[in-house]
Amino acid sequence: MKTITILEITSKGNSVSISLNIDGNKEKISTTFSENVTQYITVDRIDSVIMGLILFAIKRGYDFKSDIPISESLYYNLTNQFIDTIAAPNELHHPRIIAPIVPDIGVTGNIVATGISCGVDSLYTIYTHANMVPANYKLNHLVFLNVGSHHSGKEQKNSQKLFLGRRDLCRNFSTEANLPLIEIGSDIYALFDKYDDGYSHVEEHTYMALFCMLLIQRGLRVYYYSSGLLYSDFNCKYNPDKTFDAALYDLLILQCASVGNTKFISAGGNVTRTEKLKSICNYTLAHKYLNVCVIEVNNCGKCFKCIRTMLELDAIGKLHLFKKAFDVNAYMSNRNYYLELLYIGSLQKNRFMVDLMPYFKKDLTFTLKLRAILKKIIQVLRNRLNCKNGKGAE
Repeated sequence: MKTITILEITSKGNSVSISLNIDGNKEKISTTFSENVTQYITVDRIDSVIMGLILFAIKRGYDFKSDIPISESLYYNLTNQFIDTIAAPNELHHPRIIAPIVPDIGVTGNIVATGISCGVDSLYTIYTHANMVPANYKLNHLVFLNVGSHHSGKEQKNSQKLFLGRRDLCRNFSTEANLPLIEIGSDIYALFDKYDDGYSHVEEHTYMALFCMLLIQRGLRVYYYSSGLLYSDFNCKYNPDKTFDAALYDLLILQCASVGNTKFISAGGNVTRTEKLKSICNYTLAHKYLNVCVIEVNNCGKCFKCIRTMLELDAIGKLHLFKKAFDVNAYMSNRNYYLELLYIGSLQKNRFMVDLMPYFKKDLTFTLKLRAILKKIIQVLRNRLNCKNGKGAE
């Protein structure tokens, strides 16, 4: 059986180095931390590495071996709950964890945190957990991670520009929100490019956050992971022919990763995206910082996420509040164009567009629908003609 051997975990200053042996090859994971959490860096156990690579091991048939110990509650949760739940119904490998087992760590810090991206889910978690929860559950830190979401692969040439822009945005938000920012960056995702079919942030995003946060578990009491889906969407049936979104079962992942006095909690899956937007409309900072764009540092108004979000805000009559985040004037001047995209999206069974249709019944006239369909037909024909002429679809 193939084995991932965890050889060494060492820290120096604000960095951690993890040495592994995979398929007989020596590999190294480098992770850096902002100065405000260096006192909590945890290198005396393998909890972080196991959670960072557990899905990879299940999918690719690896066991774990280490002379460095694992926390007893994590070992129990993985071997008695998580591994069987994911591996058995999906006919995948059941990794063995061969390592000393030690008592859970004593938490000496009081960090209650959540990740910050300035997206809808992120801002909703921050808004609702900064004041609307019991005292011991109130946020006192934000976390900005660079551990895969900005991994460009071969397609995104301006990934560094996007990363720096989004980091600055989150830093500015953190300052205005008066919540200290923890920054963590790691190159663990490079292992997936080498030993898997390439890094998939959709499949690995929850695991990557857990890898980072368990490296500072001595100071971490609560970490909220913003859910992008409803809890009712829970599904841990893995289909290797399709992308398996970790958000579908992050309730299970986070529960199993909670060790000792450190709690990982899925937040926001109890309400719909529209309900989240309605809530953050009451959050003044969101009016300025809401950022959903997948192309530019600032919201471009043209990508699928910008289009969807502006339509959603228009649907609830709150788009005007977000003039600092979106070009609202441009949207209103071209509103019919966005409504045409909404209608075509609904015909294509896009879940978000279907949900928005009832809000725009009066606006979606027969003429607008007909024009949208004709434009789509022309676009499809033009793309086919370009492909036939060897130009490729644009």
